[in-house]
Amino acid sequence: MLIDRDNLRDLLTAVAMIGAAMLVYSLLLPARAHAQIAVEDAVTEGNTATIAAGVHNANVQLGKANGHLSDDVQENTLSANSLTSGGGAGAYQGQAQYLDSLTQIMASGVADTQTFAATYPGWSDSGPEGAALARKITAKTLTTFADALGVVQSQAADAKAEDAKFQQIESCSAGAGAVLALLQCDIDAQLANAQQIQMERQLLETLITVEAIKGGVELDIPAQQGANQQAAYMGAAQGGQ
Repeated sequence: MLIDRDNLRDLLTAVAMIGAAMLVYSLLLPARAHAQIAVEDAVTEGNTATIAAGVHNANVQLGKANGHLSDDVQENTLSANSLTSGGGAGAYQGQAQYLDSLTQIMASGVADTQTFAATYPGWSDSGPEGAALARKITAKTLTTFADALGVVQSQAADAKAEDAKFQQIESCSAGAGAVLALLQCDIDAQLANAQQIQMERQLLETLITVEAIKGGVELDIPAQQGANQQAAYMGAAQGGQ
């Protein structure tokens, strides 16, 4: 069979065109597939970035929360230690023994009701023992007055010890590093003030004693004189009968 040259040329042209079309299509097909995959990867990468950002923000917030919690724990620990750590007590020392010693100073004079009644009998004829009784009354009275001065002098001499105690309380308050310690220092300060009230009461008791003795003497002397005069008049009257 003879092939016409013109027909052969047309056939080769058609084959070439078909081959070229197939080549172009083969080149375009991977590009489209790659483009589709790239689009899908971009969405995934966007979602992944959003998730990663959320996780990062959550971690940041969690870190801040842990920091606040750590601060709260530290503050609460400091507060608890401040309320349970003492160390401010110890400045207070009882003074009952010292007050008893002041009372004993007054014991040599007229310091109780029994001694008062025995020393100042009031309206009573002293008789021939009048002079001796007068000496006794005078001695007891003067001794009581001297004892009262002794009490005052003893308290005055205790001023330095009181100042030392006050300085100790002040140092305790200035150096207190906890609430409980400061409260204990304050309690010691209040107790020191209470002890000052005790000392004032002791002085008041001494003053009352002195005033009572003074009143006893002022009433007892004219009473005894009156009793002695009455006894003398009665004796004279009986002797004249």
